[in-house]
Amino acid sequence: MFLRSALAIVALVFLTGCVLQPGADKPGRVSGHGAANYNLVLAQTKLVPDPHTGWTRVYGPIVPHGVVPRLSFYAVHARIDGGKTRFTLEIAGLFPKRVYLGDVYSKGRKLKSKVLDRERTDCGYGCTTVETVAVDLSREDIDIYAAEGLTVKVVGRRDDLVVAVPAAYFAAVLAFYSRKVGQGAA
Repeated sequence: MFLRSALAIVALVFLTGCVLQPGADKPGRVSGHGAANYNLVLAQTKLVPDPHTGWTRVYGPIVPHGVVPRLSFYAVHARIDGGKTRFTLEIAGLFPKRVYLGDVYSKGRKLKSKVLDRERTDCGYGCTTVETVAVDLSREDIDIYAAEGLTVKVVGRRDDLVVAVPAAYFAAVLAFYSRKVGQGAA
């Protein structure tokens, strides 16, 4: 009975087209130290057309930041929709409990952001909470951060998260975007 149910679910997933993208379409990954390596970040950045929405996405590689128990990940994405581009810095933090991340600050300035997800996972012995926020960035922001980098503090009710993204990371994603998409899509 269980095997039949599992096969039915697998068949439905394949029939509806909700399967994982091939490896070439997934964001690359680099180490925290590798994020400061322009060529490595450039090599791991991907251009992925989305046939369902008509958008084209540029995925910067996913980078781990910090160490357990203060582990987080970040990545920069660009979505091109009809010639209009939206850049986003996504930050995900792993915590032993919900911390309710919210506002994002840099150099005393509140950045435009939104909470994307709060998910409890791995609830065997103890749970891990993954909280994800997105920071909206303009093309001008990306140009500035490509020169000087960006350090942000994501403020939560129970804990905070500080993430530093090196200038080389932004510069490589911007260079990839400019080469692949062209100046006309910006």
